[in-house]
Amino acid sequence: METIKIIELLREKKITQVSIADELGVRQPAVNQVIHKRQTSRRIQDKICEKINRPFDEVWKKTN
Repeated sequence: METIKIIELLREKKITQVSIADELGVRQPAVNQVIHKRQTSRRIQDKICEKINRPFDEVWKKTN
């Protein structure tokens, strides 16, 4: 899934990167880096999938 689509889905559900970070005990930049695919964290990726109600493979599969 493209980064912009992840961001749009989070916005539609009124979920902020800060709220995800707070739930996981990490800082917001870590969540942002995962969304923008600059780093990976299965824990953060799983939480984002949970929040946008999409399966892991749909959200994080590589797009060419």
